[in-house]
Amino acid sequence: MSGVFFDEIVGRDKFFQEIGEDFRHTFLRGQFFWVPVSYCLEKLFLWRPSDYDESKTSAREFIMVPAGTDAFNRNMPLHTPQLETNEEFIVVKSKKRPVILISPPLQDIKINEVRGGGKINRRLCIIAPLYSVENKEGKTKFPIEFIEKVRCLEYPQFFFIPACAGGIKNSFCRLDSIQACFWSHLEPCDLRLKDYVLQIFSGQLEYYTTGRYEGNYAYWREEILKERIQSYK
Repeated sequence: MSGVFFDEIVGRDKFFQEIGEDFRHTFLRGQFFWVPVSYCLEKLFLWRPSDYDESKTSAREFIMVPAGTDAFNRNMPLHTPQLETNEEFIVVKSKKRPVILISPPLQDIKINEVRGGGKINRRLCIIAPLYSVENKEGKTKFPIEFIEKVRCLEYPQFFFIPACAGGIKNSFCRLDSIQACFWSHLEPCDLRLKDYVLQIFSGQLEYYTTGRYEGNYAYWREEILKERIQSYK
């Protein structure tokens, strides 16, 4: 092997490929997009009404409060904005990030919905967000040892993405932060993982989500970790 890191073994020129003129309409597995990625605070905070109209059913202002014992169990619903007694506006943060498309939007199910009932087609897709390894000044945000272990496929929840076109820096793709988003929010890039890299990425995703450990992902992970151990002897 030419290196002990998966991205070096593959080679950066063979890690990605352009999609072509139709990239804005393809929505391929392994394709890169930009999208606002949301994440909750570990300590749950809520947006609660602080001022109402005369009817007490429409909120004029909200304040941020820690979730208390009455969270998701309020006394009165809101008409504007609409909120049932078992619902809350929770405090979340969001940042536009590059993501890898895991599951493209599926075709709509052609069944008439129940009037006033649940929604069948939501046009969602599944994405995995990328978090850059360096800060704005180019300084590493994580211990070098940790980054190297991620590049060796050691941690199932992290997949290393080397810097490439489209403003994507050296990054971790965090499989522990997978989320759904509306396909209409995605901003496509003319870039995707090459088929073989996508196969390894999918194998790691399968290992992380199901515990199934086999195929080319398991082979390369074992070979790279073995080579890394040998290099330290």
